[in-house]
Amino acid sequence: MPKLKINPIHRQGASGTTFVFTQHLSAISDAWKRGPGRGMTVAWPAGTTARGSDDMVALIQKEPGSIGYLGYGHAEKSKLPMAWLQNKSGEYVKPSLESGQATLNSAPLPENLRGWIPDPEGKDSYPIVTYTWLLVRKHDGNSRTTAALKDVLKYCLTDGQNDSVALGYIPLPEKVRQAELHAVDAIAP
Repeated sequence: MPKLKINPIHRQGASGTTFVFTQHLSAISDAWKRGPGRGMTVAWPAGTTARGSDDMVALIQKEPGSIGYLGYGHAEKSKLPMAWLQNKSGEYVKPSLESGQATLNSAPLPENLRGWIPDPEGKDSYPIVTYTWLLVRKHDGNSRTTAALKDVLKYCLTDGQNDSVALGYIPLPEKVRQAELHAVDAIAP
């Protein structure tokens, strides 16, 4: 490694990516948990502030020694080098589609389908992976809107999964897809 001063870059405003990153840091470090903690915004102890993902990419590319956190798809499309991280099993894992899938496959899915994976099990699991959620009412009150919404959700959970990688996301594991499809069927007008 070159001898450079490390410049941590963090998001300025509330961010789900910040929440996932700080949730992982809090799961693996009591000092972090007691200090900045986890949240969509935290009081960062040091670093440069970025205004969103595109600004974070630009700052990382501009200043040698800079490190930051982004979604895998954004980092991949920007051709940024990504860190191999040590997981709960003690393995250093490369961020990839396969290690992301290993994480999602290893995580239990609660009945309400709001799964968090702050420090996943599995020797092949990348330590920082999360789902993207869509919160939907169980009863909408409008049969046309409900039918259209259910059609879109079913597409996203079936044929739409084929576009996941190109859009920078990990295709859902089969067990998750099936649970989500069951939940979509339960949505009533």
